[in-house]
Amino acid sequence: MLFTPADIGFILSAAGYLAFAVLLLTVRTNNAQKHLLSSYVALSIVWSTYYVLSSTAPYSDDITFLLETSHKMLLAIFLLSALQRSDLTLKQLLSQRKNQLAILACVLWLLIGGVLLNSLSIRLLAALLLTIVILAMVEALYRQAGVYKWQFKPLVIALGVSLLLDFYLLAEAALLGNINLQTWQARGYVHVVLLPFLVVAVKRIKSWGINVYVSRDIVLQSSLLLAAGIYLCLLAIVGYYLSFVGGNWSTLLQVVFVVAGTAVLGTLMFSHQLRRKGRVFIEKHFFANTFDYREKWVALTQELRQIEFSSNNTASVCLQAWCHAVG
Repeated sequence: MLFTPADIGFILSAAGYLAFAVLLLTVRTNNAQKHLLSSYVALSIVWSTYYVLSSTAPYSDDITFLLETSHKMLLAIFLLSALQRSDLTLKQLLSQRKNQLAILACVLWLLIGGVLLNSLSIRLLAALLLTIVILAMVEALYRQAGVYKWQFKPLVIALGVSLLLDFYLLAEAALLGNINLQTWQARGYVHVVLLPFLVVAVKRIKSWGINVYVSRDIVLQSSLLLAAGIYLCLLAIVGYYLSFVGGNWSTLLQVVFVVAGTAVLGTLMFSHQLRRKGRVFIEKHFFANTFDYREKWVALTQELRQIEFSSNNTASVCLQAWCHAVG
């Protein structure tokens, strides 16, 4: 089965949301924000997977209408919970009258739009209106954050950029009567790019009680793989360009360039100095603690076992253990 570039974007989006869902499973808190966010992430996996398996344009049939509208409405309900107290359970949140009315309005619109109104133009206008409402909720969330704006800034960036793309797409579609498929197909890649902002936001927002732990090693390895993927993409683009300008020597130039580029990539990937600098950069800029202290203490203990008082190597072993601990 061959995948188009659009399919690859939605595959990456599904894989990213799946990894995020696994991280959320490690969260022990039981508040409404955690459950609604987990539900939104689970629906995002279904949303991405559906567009990998189907080439149907959004809002063009009942299935895509229900999927798109449910995805947006679940995001709206999550933002509604984020605007309220963080100590509420999901049951307590759903017991409030204003939240019940909001959910009832969502259910009624799903029924009316899916059963009674089959007009594409009406569905697009309704989706555009819903997008504007959610954008207003994102702005209200950031404004009410007060002195905690720093915590909510990645969340606002992730949701704001995604919703602005949807606003542009739906506004154009409402005017022209059809959806620009190329713009639509870029949404998978957009969600992949913005997903790290969502992870950082969930880790920062202490009031939700959601503490997502991401290992330094996982961040380092993922960063190296991402950098290697970007490098290989650039390598492929340049190699493709050489096939046009190389004339009769195009194959030779491509082979030499690809082999040389792969050798450079291999050298960089196995460079301990590069890994050390990357680890220091990640620890300085992405983690509150400078070190993973449990790991450091275990390594330090193992190295200090090499001390032999009879050979008087205490000073050298301690110095070497300390250097290894700080990289």
